[in-house]
Amino acid sequence: ATVIARCVEVCICLVDASTNKVARVRLKYILDFKGSKVLMKTGRSMKKVKALLDEKGLLDKAMMVQKCGMEGEEIYPSMRDVDENASYFSVIVVEE
Repeated sequence: ATVIARCVEVCICLVDASTNKVARVRLKYILDFKGSKVLMKTGRSMKKVKALLDEKGLLDKAMMVQKCGMEGEEIYPSMRDVDENASYFSVIVVEE
């Protein structure tokens, strides 16, 4: 299963595509779900997001792009290279 999420101060909003229902859940619980995850708009909470990924053993399974399709686009194959001051328009993909 793939979880698509928008980070909001290390809480996320989950959207069920079949019902369009939204649920707000703490990111640390979402990272326990099996399967790949997509975290959107993570920039403002990058330090906390990276710490949670590391705590869950997922930091080396994650990659990020910021400002995708925009001027200043940057791709990070390794989350270890991501600065704490990443753009608000950042997308992290965690592959499991």
